Amino acid sequence: MLNPPRNPLTWSTVLKAATIADFDLLRDTRTDIRSLPWTEPSRREAMTYYFGIKRAHEEIIRLNVEITRLLTFMFDTHIDYYHAVRRYIIEDPPLAHSLSRQWQYQDRINESVVGKLIQASQLHGFTGTLSIGLRVGRDKTLSADVPQPQWMLLIRAANVVGHRAGHKDGGEPEIAIDEDDIPREVNVDTDLVVQLVERLSTSENV
Repeated sequence: MLNPPRNPLTWSTVLKAATIADFDLLRDTRTDIRSLPWTEPSRREAMTYYFGIKRAHEEIIRLNVEITRLLTFMFDTHIDYYHAVRRYIIEDPPLAHSLSRQWQYQDRINESVVGKLIQASQLHGFTGTLSIGLRVGRDKTLSADVPQPQWMLLIRAANVVGHRAGHKDGGEPEIAIDEDDIPREVNVDTDLVVQLVERLSTSENV
């Protein structure tokens, strides 16, 4: 029996060891990688948090763009269905009827999607906007005199509520969040993790 005894081997430990190949094959080579700083579990965990947080920031920026793109696509589709039904209602009534049914079905799906986006917009740390853009090369006049879909009214109502919530005493909107104030599942101070990893990298390069 070893004195002091070694830590018990668990499946989680084996998986973590696999990331640094802590096996006989590399243990007996010219350089024992187990002595390198990056093989320490605490440092590997800090690196995981560090890069996970950086990728999360990038993903938030990307998703804020995709929200507008999605809403723009949904709105353009609504307009296209409207014009298609109006065009064929005289020329080909059966086709117009089929398009109308498909249009209603698509709008119900879009309404469900918008409901999820509105829920996301109410989360603490949300930095995006529920807004409609304009696709490059698309005719702006196509939306003239087109009745808005029901889900557009939901977006407007949510934006009004959010706008009122962002004011204090009738003044300018409060800036309640910033880039670093995002919802996280890990209970860790991200600034400290980033500083720790950067200091480790600096000390190893000296």
